[in-house]
Amino acid sequence: MTFKEHFILMLVDKLFIGLIVGAAVYLSQKRLERFRSEQSLQNEIAQRRVASVADGWKALNDWDFAVTKLIAKFAELLRERLHLADEAGVDELGLPDVDAIADWLAQQLKTDLPLIADLKRDCDEKLKPLVEESINCSKEAKAAMQENRFWFGQELYDHCKQFHAALHQVCVSFSTKHFELLPDQLRALEKRRQNILTVLQTMHSLR
Repeated sequence: MTFKEHFILMLVDKLFIGLIVGAAVYLSQKRLERFRSEQSLQNEIAQRRVASVADGWKALNDWDFAVTKLIAKFAELLRERLHLADEAGVDELGLPDVDAIADWLAQQLKTDLPLIADLKRDCDEKLKPLVEESINCSKEAKAAMQENRFWFGQELYDHCKQFHAALHQVCVSFSTKHFELLPDQLRALEKRRQNILTVLQTMHSLR
């Protein structure tokens, strides 16, 4: 092989290697751009989902707070009728102890129907504004859940729907003053109440 032939062969080899390296670099850049684009899209989706879950949960939490005020006022009326201390039926945070209130009410439903009749009259006078506030909050919570249902995912949406149902049952009983089922409804509501962080940690769909 002459020097000229050897030189041409070396030049072809280098051009071929250069083409391979260039193609590899080009493909790597394209993959990197696609990866960055996918990451950006995923980040946008994650941010939108977090915001939507936060909006929906806030609406539920606002409703729960309205129901808590309703229960607290009801407990106050019940304490007055039973001549209990002011701190009775209140937990360490100053919120109504729902299980204790449910137990009081269940006992009176069995043993003192005249007191229940007096309590219903008290409710007519004292609970109406709080019942109306709870009803308004329930409408807002229902709208927020429907609006953000896609972002919740089925598992989280089902959990919130159960919480919604528990709140609704308590509101209906206070609104109609049909207290027969209220002790069980109060206990059921207490079981459904969970801190948002605890809920989200159990939601595999959000991991």
